Amino acid sequence: MSDIQIFAQSSGGHLDYTFFLGNCIVSPRRASLTSACTEEGFPIDLDRRTMMMLHHLLDSHGPVPDYELQETFMISRRTVYSDIQQLNLWLTDIHCAQVERVRGQGFQIHSDFTERIRNQLLRGNDLAYSYTPVERRAWIAILVMSHQDTFWFLENLSDVLLVSRNTILEDIKGLREDLATFQLELLFDRHTGNGIHGEEANIRTALGYFLPQAFPVPLWEHLTSYAIPAPIADVKEDFVLARDWIHLAEKELDLRFTDEMVHTLVLRLMFILRRITNGHNAHLLEADIHGLEKTPQFVAAKKMAKRILSSKHVDFPKNEIYYLATLLLSAKVTSDHEFKPADSEVDFYQMVKDIVDSFQKNACLLLRHREHIEESLLMHIQPAYYRLKYHIDLGTPHFQSIKEEYPYVYELTSKSIDAFRDALAVPVPEDEVAFIAMHFGGWLKREGAKPERRKKALLVCASGIGTSRLLKQQLESLFSSLDIVGPVSVRQYEEDAFVVDVIITTVSLQNDSIPVLKVEPILKDADKEWLLKKTNRLFGNTEAPKPMVEGILSIVGQYVDSPLPSELEQTLRTYVAQHTHVNEVIPSTPYTLSDLLQPSYVQLQKTCTSWQEAIIAAAEPLRAAGVIERSYVEAMISIVHSYGPYMVIAPGVSLPHARPEDGVKKLGMSILTLKQPVDFVGKPVQILFVIAPVDEHSHLEALSELTKCLNSTTKRNQLLDMETANKMSEWLQIGE
Repeated sequence: MSDIQIFAQSSGGHLDYTFFLGNCIVSPRRASLTSACTEEGFPIDLDRRTMMMLHHLLDSHGPVPDYELQETFMISRRTVYSDIQQLNLWLTDIHCAQVERVRGQGFQIHSDFTERIRNQLLRGNDLAYSYTPVERRAWIAILVMSHQDTFWFLENLSDVLLVSRNTILEDIKGLREDLATFQLELLFDRHTGNGIHGEEANIRTALGYFLPQAFPVPLWEHLTSYAIPAPIADVKEDFVLARDWIHLAEKELDLRFTDEMVHTLVLRLMFILRRITNGHNAHLLEADIHGLEKTPQFVAAKKMAKRILSSKHVDFPKNEIYYLATLLLSAKVTSDHEFKPADSEVDFYQMVKDIVDSFQKNACLLLRHREHIEESLLMHIQPAYYRLKYHIDLGTPHFQSIKEEYPYVYELTSKSIDAFRDALAVPVPEDEVAFIAMHFGGWLKREGAKPERRKKALLVCASGIGTSRLLKQQLESLFSSLDIVGPVSVRQYEEDAFVVDVIITTVSLQNDSIPVLKVEPILKDADKEWLLKKTNRLFGNTEAPKPMVEGILSIVGQYVDSPLPSELEQTLRTYVAQHTHVNEVIPSTPYTLSDLLQPSYVQLQKTCTSWQEAIIAAAEPLRAAGVIERSYVEAMISIVHSYGPYMVIAPGVSLPHARPEDGVKKLGMSILTLKQPVDFVGKPVQILFVIAPVDEHSHLEALSELTKCLNSTTKRNQLLDMETANKMSEWLQIGE
């Protein structure tokens, strides 16, 4: 191939080939790299991750801690150090200082060499780039989809991707499995080579999957860092044009896409152009394009098509203009620009309002400043609606991690988005549910407080594993706003770099830049008080430390002969959390339904003549037990007057509730069943669950369990037929 130059070096009786693609030097992947390779003159391979790590270090304004590199590149600490070692080999090879490790802070590039390294990257000199298997599969798919005028035999792909035929065969095997998920086939023809066959819509969806793997974000900042296969060497010019087209569309629409979305749209546009040039056009159904012409996105798409015709001499069929409009409608936007929903038959404002109403009802809470979360949710709901309607996957966060962080919020969100499902008339995928849950979960975390960076404390402990873990548990229960890193050994502390605000240690340590607090391996109450005072001074908390719950219980126990009731600790913790700013909160372990629904809070087969009377009766056991005040009952009734029967969560079932500050003393739940239903503002209700939440989180697991119990008519009828509270535990087991 004329655009590839091949040079050979002899070493130890064999030849090593170096291929020049554009301005990048690329050498075949070798099985291993050692310092001897550098001494013999071979270029050091850098793969995509180490290349991006190099840019990350170059772009930082100071040392980068290893945990930041772990989180950024989703790798282990061991891999971070392995990649740094690989970078050091390359830096040594180009006569630059190795990556520095600043004790207690992280890694950094020596300032005297940053400009030189940047120049080397821009020129591509001495840059040996090695494709990963994932990148190779992505490039094979992209090349075959976008260059169908080229015969893609094994030899061609082997030459372009700089690996052996056997490696390409393995890559093709994996690629066939990937393509099958998009209902596509990779077929071989002995005359024309490999080709991908299937519906155009599926091919474009697959392109959206493979492009980010070959062009990671942010592409335009480090484009010369990547070995672009020679057949699409003109991608750089196309990229600049496509980016300009997208930015002009932003101005015309008076909105701003997220940086990641601009990247995604640019890639899609570049390679859709190649599909159109090869005669492959989108085919939208009449039902799909209905109403599109009324949207500003369609007008912007028409203008973009004219610019493409002028710059690239590619004439866009009308169906492709519709397709462009769907991409623009599906794109995520940033929150730093006023967002106006597109003209549509769907009332997105009402949809978001219904979702928030439903979430409040299902979560048994009232969101403060709900207009802010509605605004945030609106910016997500409209693009998500069009993504699902037009089957466009522009990339959403992996739902599993969100489910793990907000498990109960995820379940409640899934129950709360019926308005979204009804408008789409199709199932909502789990990742889209997770993204909406992330909005609610994030809001619940920060509501009522200005978000601040959490402080970090490094725990250094010379004791055994058991003692170290016990000490960490004590510290975590003592400090709600301090993240405990570790425990680490003294040797780890001396060898590794940690970026923290304070060091808590069981041995004597010296650190000139970070405060060090020495403690005993097992904390006593006096130690805890001392630690609180010290951290309050360090972090500017002028609030005087308050007595610890454990200390109070210990003192009370000295004057009481019988064991203290188990409810006393929870009552104290609730009181402390509501009336002080002490760094001690209600334990994060969620409460179950059986924890809250005590037999004395259960009333069965009662008679009431109105919904007001029913709420008062249902709440009476909680009021009598001191769980709530009378003001909480009045607040529940007032909310129904204001908002109507939104607390009716299932046929015949209502969950009256109000805010914690309306008179909740501690977490609790009661139940009332009626012989005859009462009219609950237009809806018949025969079962009432009163929830007294102390915050936005503690009751969510119990609520999730209750939802499962009430999912079927059979279980609701079992509850109505129940005559004694002793049967309640059996009913709860049935619901699990």
